Amino acid sequence: MRILSRLAVGLVAALTSVSIRTAGAAETGFPCAGSFLPLERRHDLPVLLTGLFLPLAVLDAALRDHLGEKPRKPVTVRVVGADGKPVRGARIGVLYQDKDLPRFVVDDEAGTVALPEGPYVVNAVLPGKAIAWGTARFRVGPGATPAVTVKLDRTLPAIAPVAVEAAAPGGAVVSVPLTGFSEGIYGLKADPGSALIREVWPNEIGQGEVALPSEPGAYRIVYMTCAPRVTLAEWPIRVGKPDIALDVPGSVTAGDSFEVTVRGRSGLAARSPELLGRKADDGARVYDRGEAVVGGGETARRYRLTAPPLAGRYRVVVSVEANEKDVLAERELSVAARTYVVGLPDAISLGERIKPELAGPSGISIELWALDKSGRPTRMVAEAIKGNTERFPAPEGRYEARLVTFSDGIVLARKTVTVTGRAFGDVAGEVARGGTLPVTFAMKALFFDKVGFLPAGVPLPRFGTDALHDVRNRTEFEVPAPSKPGRYDLVYVYGRPGTADAVIERVPVTVK
Repeated sequence: MRILSRLAVGLVAALTSVSIRTAGAAETGFPCAGSFLPLERRHDLPVLLTGLFLPLAVLDAALRDHLGEKPRKPVTVRVVGADGKPVRGARIGVLYQDKDLPRFVVDDEAGTVALPEGPYVVNAVLPGKAIAWGTARFRVGPGATPAVTVKLDRTLPAIAPVAVEAAAPGGAVVSVPLTGFSEGIYGLKADPGSALIREVWPNEIGQGEVALPSEPGAYRIVYMTCAPRVTLAEWPIRVGKPDIALDVPGSVTAGDSFEVTVRGRSGLAARSPELLGRKADDGARVYDRGEAVVGGGETARRYRLTAPPLAGRYRVVVSVEANEKDVLAERELSVAARTYVVGLPDAISLGERIKPELAGPSGISIELWALDKSGRPTRMVAEAIKGNTERFPAPEGRYEARLVTFSDGIVLARKTVTVTGRAFGDVAGEVARGGTLPVTFAMKALFFDKVGFLPAGVPLPRFGTDALHDVRNRTEFEVPAPSKPGRYDLVYVYGRPGTADAVIERVPVTVK
């Protein structure tokens, strides 16, 4: 679970635009550990993660703040000047020194803090004309409560005054060509006392590129030490109306690709357009994100999107960075209905290979549902049938074939198909326990095909079983019989790499 926790925190960091930066560069050796993640914080489960492969309960457990849930001990942090005398007004930043994922956990004034056991680094910064700072390492262990003294024995390099735009359109990116101390972090605030709207790490050459919000108003770009957050420089900026033009076709057909063009300074700096629709709970659902297309020159950006599979009214939205609520421009898109068909013949022989025709948007496939005697679908027997040439993954019988979307299983079309033919030749109804049962195949076995015995009526395990034997390229095989007597099914399994294998014939056999 510890490994899962580290993986999950990393995922949350990526999905919530939390920067993770390793210890500071060689310029000053100022220790950093990414964005501020206090111990009280619990990592909420992002909606995107609910569709991943791990079960939801496992992900939820992994995303818990295990460090924050540990018992804490008080630690007294004293800050002294270079002369060893106590100083007032210093701020401290405490970094938990996990070897895989260091974490910035405390940003406060000097004094007593409560920390779980483990290794830490504490930085102390004293604001002023010359920024004095110091750092110390300590460990919280099972012994006595530690007291840490940080000496302000270093000074940050001076920051040369630089000119920054006094006004720019919403959504534009403003460059801050800072020189001097380059191990800090940039931020954007609405006023001096407000919380950060966003934070930005310097680029490869130590300079800032700060994206402005879409809402006009007065803001401040600030430059701070990374841990603790102490402002070193700031620049007022007036944000105006976004400079953006968004060209979107009035209507498209469901499943078709279409292009949108974005112009203007704000548009060129924005993230790629998104195609949004309304969910049942009145929230916004992302159907597609624009893929950049070559062309447009220096004054425009072109993107390709794919319309949803169902008709309706949707929105194409351009936002600032990864914040879907910080919208720069949006246009309505009308999606017209499309007639879908299930690209399978009415009758299929088990011995032939088929190539389904999947006309429509990407990400669609075919599911097979077994029909009862009255013609009602009862259970799914195969899924993820795509446009590849393959053997039909179902035994003899009648089925409802459904054309569905991969992401949410929306049924676009249905039809009834009939499958005839066998995988086995004649099979004896009995076999001695521990013996072998000779079988022949009605068709040459494919590379991933298997045969074997399963208890009567038991479905094929999702992740396979040792009871099955490879029969690739064979036309006959002697199947080892179970060691226990009873009723079994001899099964022929069509191997389908990348998705669930399919049983295409079952023959009852008694093991004596």
